[in-house]
Amino acid sequence: MSPTHSRKSGVRYRCYTSRALTEDRRSEAGAIARVAADDVESKVVEALLSARGAASEAEASSPDRRGLIQSMVSRVVIAKDRLAIEITEIGLEAVGQPSLSVPWVRRPSKPKRDLVLPVDGGKPNPRPMYAEWRAKHLRAIAQGRKWLQELIGGKVADVETIATREGRSVRSASMMLSLAFVAPDIVEAAAAGRLPRGIGVTRLTDLPMSWAKQKETLGLPARF
Repeated sequence: MSPTHSRKSGVRYRCYTSRALTEDRRSEAGAIARVAADDVESKVVEALLSARGAASEAEASSPDRRGLIQSMVSRVVIAKDRLAIEITEIGLEAVGQPSLSVPWVRRPSKPKRDLVLPVDGGKPNPRPMYAEWRAKHLRAIAQGRKWLQELIGGKVADVETIATREGRSVRSASMMLSLAFVAPDIVEAAAAGRLPRGIGVTRLTDLPMSWAKQKETLGLPARF
């Protein structure tokens, strides 16, 4: 496997992908063709620290964990139910054995969707909002508020600086920033799962500054 990455909603996700898959030899890719990098790396680091008697939470979450893997691991074989970790000569001194085998289960690529039943004010046949959609709304709004505070506090000079840092276009960063100005009761409705299913994060961006106009634009009642 080779390290690769993908982007979704401006977020960079690292993964390991079968070389056969990247070379369009899908039939040779094996049962596990792609895995999230953090899913494997965290398990490998945990095994290394445990084997050398230093499995502290602080070390396991250290930003230098990739360096630990590079110095102590020569190869990791990924099977359906375990990881076979081959140790380097340097790692052998610390671990005391040439290889480690640890249980491992691949995380599902599509997590189970829980439903949040909306408080619908007596409307018949309410359409529930998926919990993951609610979480996406709240993460985006929190991100917009964080960037606004950075601008107000002088931590960043302008939106262009944020866009460059986050790997986004200026337009994309501006849209995310506009979420900081969403009316409090709309945010509350998103948190409670009461927003209609058709109102996604994109529809919450670039709304009018007037809270009343925001509801009108979204087709929401003045009080809901």
